[in-house]
Amino acid sequence: MEENVLVIPSLNPNENFLDLLDNFKSKIAENNIKLSIVVVNDGSLKKFDAIFEKIKEKNIVVLKHAVNLGKGRALKTAFNYILNETKNLKSVVTADSDGQHLIEDIIYCLENSNKNLDTLILGKRDFDKNLKSGKDKIPFKSKFGNKMTRWIFNYLLGLDINDTQTGLRAFSKNQVKDFLEVKGERFEYETNMLIDNKNLGYKFKEVPIHTVYIKNNESSHFNPIRDSIAIYSLFFKYIIVAILSFAIDISLFGIFRIFKFTILNATIIARVLSSILNYTLNRNKVFKSFNKKSLLKYYILVIIQMFVSGYSVKFLHKVIINENVIFLKIIIDLIIFVVNYYIQREWVFERREK
Repeated sequence: MEENVLVIPSLNPNENFLDLLDNFKSKIAENNIKLSIVVVNDGSLKKFDAIFEKIKEKNIVVLKHAVNLGKGRALKTAFNYILNETKNLKSVVTADSDGQHLIEDIIYCLENSNKNLDTLILGKRDFDKNLKSGKDKIPFKSKFGNKMTRWIFNYLLGLDINDTQTGLRAFSKNQVKDFLEVKGERFEYETNMLIDNKNLGYKFKEVPIHTVYIKNNESSHFNPIRDSIAIYSLFFKYIIVAILSFAIDISLFGIFRIFKFTILNATIIARVLSSILNYTLNRNKVFKSFNKKSLLKYYILVIIQMFVSGYSVKFLHKVIINENVIFLKIIIDLIIFVVNYYIQREWVFERREK
């Protein structure tokens, strides 16, 4: 019989965690679901050892970190254990230990995972409905962090995910193996998981769950400053590659103009040289695509860009005679850069869904 596993990372839990687990086990038995539980003690203080011993007495597997290594590492520790110890694994579902995730929502996500293999199931909280109710309002750090991350995901990755910070996720055995290799040790791991899920060609599916925050989310170990920096540092590489390529391109263009190259010729030679670096970095570091057709697509795009840039600068230089040609090229190429990003993401380095 195929098995499912619930993974719960925990750091310094209170006694309520025991009641939560009892409720989980009771509901699992009522629904006749093949679901085992793995709890990861992520370096909790020694005074919490008694709680974890009681968890073991409930026939729940407890894995232990000697020191706090972070939520990402705790999840990977559990994934590694599950792959080694579960013979007929079907799906894994992750949840938090603070009571935010109800057992009915966990089961709902698991059922969706079993019906949609190779799909990352995300438990989506309804932030707007929660706020309108006037009760149990979402803490500012959670609301702000989710909205900011959602905007970045939508703009940079083309992923329209409503709840990017949800800890309630379910996925199949194949994904568990791939998620073991995802970078990140703390909260940034869950963001990396979303990015790699797209890069690996897996699908996404959001399912509605209850929105629960207990005592203003006091038990959360998410540090909005430290962990937000870690999360958003993932996106710096997009900007760095663009700036580096642009700097090389514009510098070469300026040098060629000094040597009396025509605007069009200077544009073509500079773009060809800078594109070699740009393609390599975008392919290996940014979009992480190894599609064999990406090189051909990329240079089709480069050729189109070269002529659009060259003729646009040439035209504007004639119309605005006194304007510096380098300044005109910077303006034109900045516009092209924005359009180019979307074309590269959706066409050149596209990833086919599995």
